Amino acid sequence: MIRSWLADQGLVWGPGFALMMFLLFFVAMLAWVYRPGSRRVYDQSAMMPLEDGSLDSAATKQTSVKEQAHG
Repeated sequence: MIRSWLADQGLVWGPGFALMMFLLFFVAMLAWVYRPGSRRVYDQSAMMPLEDGSLDSAATKQTSVKEQAHG
């Protein structure tokens, strides 16, 4: 019933349009994931579960990085 109603409406462009939208979305996601500079963000996110979560350790880590840069 629904199939015959859709056939009567002349919506033959629908599946092709949906395919193009999904393809465009997929390509956009690939571009977003592999954009320049994103590796640092993903590495930091990957290490979050392994950190202890205390603010002191994060502050100490930032201080040690600053000291290494100036030292």
